[in-house]
Amino acid sequence: MGEGPVENLLKARAEKRFMSLVDMCQRIDSQTVNKRTMEALIRSGALDNLVEGDFNHSRAYLSGLAWSYEGG
Repeated sequence: MGEGPVENLLKARAEKRFMSLVDMCQRIDSQTVNKRTMEALIRSGALDNLVEGDFNHSRAYLSGLAWSYEGG
């Protein structure tokens, strides 16, 4: 993941903690943090705290949502 997406995510998170994947997608720049970046974050487990329950189930759930990600 490049410097641009990381800076964009950190800036959005500094304003307020992400409450859900939808909240995160609405607050980030979809040109900088694209679908490929979102999928990498999901696979790495970086978004596990956005979904309660079993981590494997959470990643599967988030992966399904990432397929429909079209940005904010």
